[in-house]
Amino acid sequence: MEKYDVCVIGSGPAGERCAIECGSNGLKTLVVDKRERKVGGVSLHTGTIPSKTLREVILDLTGFGLSSYLAKENIKPEEITLSELYKRVDSIISCEQDVLEARFRSKKIDVLYGTAYFTDKNKIEIKNKERNATYTISAEKFLIATGTEPRRPEDVPFDYEFVYDSDFIFSPENKRHSLPRSLTVVGAGVIGMEYALMFAALGVEVSIVDRKNTIFPYIDGEINRYLLDIMMSMNINIYSGRNYKRIFKEKDKVYVVTTKDEKIESDAVLFTQGRIPATKDLNLEILGVKTDERGYIKTNKFYQTDNPDIFACGDVIGYPSLASTSYEQGRVAARAIMGLPVHSHNPGLFPFAIYTIPEIASVGKTEEELIKENIPYEKGIAFYHDVSKAIIKGRRKGMLKILFNRENWRILGIHVIGDQAAEIVHIGQVAMGLNTTVDYFLNTVFNYPTWAEIYRIAAFNGLNKLTCDLK
Repeated sequence: MEKYDVCVIGSGPAGERCAIECGSNGLKTLVVDKRERKVGGVSLHTGTIPSKTLREVILDLTGFGLSSYLAKENIKPEEITLSELYKRVDSIISCEQDVLEARFRSKKIDVLYGTAYFTDKNKIEIKNKERNATYTISAEKFLIATGTEPRRPEDVPFDYEFVYDSDFIFSPENKRHSLPRSLTVVGAGVIGMEYALMFAALGVEVSIVDRKNTIFPYIDGEINRYLLDIMMSMNINIYSGRNYKRIFKEKDKVYVVTTKDEKIESDAVLFTQGRIPATKDLNLEILGVKTDERGYIKTNKFYQTDNPDIFACGDVIGYPSLASTSYEQGRVAARAIMGLPVHSHNPGLFPFAIYTIPEIASVGKTEEELIKENIPYEKGIAFYHDVSKAIIKGRRKGMLKILFNRENWRILGIHVIGDQAAEIVHIGQVAMGLNTTVDYFLNTVFNYPTWAEIYRIAAFNGLNKLTCDLK
């Protein structure tokens, strides 16, 4: 049995950051991952990196959404195979994995592969099926960063050829090589919507079934409506306000029967109704670690559980379940483990992005939240077709919205839909973090032509409305 200062279970963004922080400060650190010879967690192998890389590959192949002078010839679904798409993505995954392994080596961080479970409060066993070996490890502190796994109801016939979970074509169980001509997505969360729009961009006939009446109820309503207009132009069929009643396969087709008795036929079904915390193998019962009703681990602001030697962060603790926030949580947990001061961060300024086509990004309050909270506000809007950079790039569809307080002009929220939205939103995030007023964008000179110009246009739009109201 080997002893460590810190043992990190899971090597996704949260586990990676915590391990590197601890290793950088001289702690003897071990990382455990259940994937054989594969660090990086869900984020690298079936989630964030592969799905976002696939999106870029699809946009590159199809030129979807480009202005006519840059548009490519339409590619028919039968001309592209899933194997070809996966091959392009796999090269990126391999590169990212090499980088992560090199980081661990440079910090003298040990890595063991296998399924970990606690045998007491400071000891785990790691079962490696491939080598038929069991390792016993003790540590002063543990970080649980095991992430989540797809929710798989028993009444859904998953076979990874016709019916998939949210790991989709990146699951090692995938049996399909050809692109489906039609796809039904059950569950319009972030994962389902991202894949739905990717495959619609490839020319696949896409249907979406979702229990909610609004696709993204937490997104600013105006941005949501803009996305829905684009989805309608892509001929995506949306069955909102209903759930699946039955999913079954018949010959080479899959059928989804909704709770309103509609019968939707397609070549494949992607089931994306949620994910669950990956904790079932850990034997948490012996640790005194509390979870909520959905199984997510409860922590304090330093990501410490009810057991002072056990920390947890990343998707395994629930909301917001983003790679970016998980990375920051890992850093905070590491500093708390080492007894170092932790600089507070403001969750209200956490940005998020949804990589639909086009992508969406946001930080701060939505218009609906401001109305509900009775905060006096004004909004400034700029459209991509008024931005020289967007015209040059051929990405004319999109908009940016600045929400600011009518009385003191403080910026309250930034919402973007369009090309590079996930990058553009950070300009507004910085302005909000520095507590600037909206006229900052009028009094600052930006390079031209750039995406930053859109902030100036939106600021003028908003302040001109306010000036008119005051007259």
